[in-house]
Amino acid sequence: VIVLIDKFVVDSEINSSLGTGGLHALFNCLAVAAISLYLRGFTFSLYLLAAGALLGGLYVLANLFWFSGVGSEDVSRFAPVLSFDAVFIAILSFIFLQETFSAAVYGGIVLTVLGCILISLEDPLRSLSKMKSKWGLVAALSSAFVYSVREVIFKYISSGVEIWSLLFYFGTTGMAFS
Repeated sequence: VIVLIDKFVVDSEINSSLGTGGLHALFNCLAVAAISLYLRGFTFSLYLLAAGALLGGLYVLANLFWFSGVGSEDVSRFAPVLSFDAVFIAILSFIFLQETFSAAVYGGIVLTVLGCILISLEDPLRSLSKMKSKWGLVAALSSAFVYSVREVIFKYISSGVEIWSLLFYFGTTGMAFS
């Protein structure tokens, strides 16, 4: 449902997909900053400020990819590609966090990839030529990848730090980047 609302807003309400992505990120980051400040306040730390800025910047970048892509392609072809984030997270977690998975998880990753291809392309051998814009596919994959990088970095950074302060800095710097 959210994807359809995003598509409607980009297509009919706001002519700038970058403006829509920036506004979306701005309001989400404002909510995160306000909730974290209300629940715990924040502790000043240059490390948390830098980490929050990195996470906020990645979030805004992923939103910009998302909204520029959803405005250029059919939602039914665009949205399933975002499921690749699970694949990217698994690969990045394996490489950078030394996480290992069972054979069932690796099988699930393969099924996710096949499902994304089959849903997004209907007829994979002919559908790429039917896409309105190759940018839509690139933007969807880029958005999924950037979201995944942000999640893996968040897991790495959040070990042993005040999580609410990190979220506060993520929210405030994300607003600034928006």
